[in-house]
Amino acid sequence: MRSFVFYLAQATLIPLAISLVFAAMNRELLKAEKYMDERHFVVRPPRTMIWIGFVCALFFGALIVLMTIFPNDTADWWVYLIFSLIVLGGSAMILYSIFWKLEIIEDKLRYVPLLRRAKAFRFDMIKKVRMKHQNTPNESIRLYSEIEKLVTIEVNYRGYKVLVKRLQQAGVPFERD
Repeated sequence: MRSFVFYLAQATLIPLAISLVFAAMNRELLKAEKYMDERHFVVRPPRTMIWIGFVCALFFGALIVLMTIFPNDTADWWVYLIFSLIVLGGSAMILYSIFWKLEIIEDKLRYVPLLRRAKAFRFDMIKKVRMKHQNTPNESIRLYSEIEKLVTIEVNYRGYKVLVKRLQQAGVPFERD
């Protein structure tokens, strides 16, 4: 009976936690876009990603420390490896959320990726926008010049809808997948 209650709690609490995270992301998105000026705004990953990365890094980092302080026979090298990779993934998520941005000023865009130099381009350099998975939680847009992909923006980023509207106003052609 006890294991049934445990599995039932897992089956209900995990989806509930995921729903709360997505609701927080949506609230943040709506609040941020409400006050954005269409001529000058910044598109960024949601702040919720920072918290998710922080919780992953902190929780699994604490587990690594506890496994080191109180060793037992179940903690094998591969457990340390997997937990370390999760800590690194959480840390990367934090860094990505802090440094990644796409700034729009009038007719110019300035893209700052995580580990590369900033790129600057104008709206007239964007030859097409490819929209993937329209009207789904996985929706994203990719901006293309004549020779390369410039940037990909996910639907949950702050400023996504304002950017789409601004691109449509600039007359950039959209392709839908």
